[in-house]
Amino acid sequence: RAFARNDKPQWREAVAWVAERAAAEDLVLVSGRESVYYVEREDGLRSRAVCFQSQAEAGDRCGPMADRIRVWYLQQLHWEVPAPLAQGYVERERKEFSQVAVVLFDRVPPGLDM
Repeated sequence: RAFARNDKPQWREAVAWVAERAAAEDLVLVSGRESVYYVEREDGLRSRAVCFQSQAEAGDRCGPMADRIRVWYLQQLHWEVPAPLAQGYVERERKEFSQVAVVLFDRVPPGLDM
């Protein structure tokens, strides 16, 4: 169904935009099952740590985000930012595509309240 729609989410464009900008040590956190297809096919993300929101919330292979200074979060516009990301990081950059947003978060230094 999604392929026939003119207004489908622009996962391909959002994933490519992050792949061009993310450093090897950055974490790329992705919401939405639709995005798996595009993330797995993006060569620029193969060397980066990528996990999906459900894994991060379950504490799965992403582990704690505390060891990551920067986290890129690709989200469908109606999804909420995961609590650990909202509490320990500050938004630095945001780019919106059709039905998809990319937000770059930087870790808040210890002892600094934001």
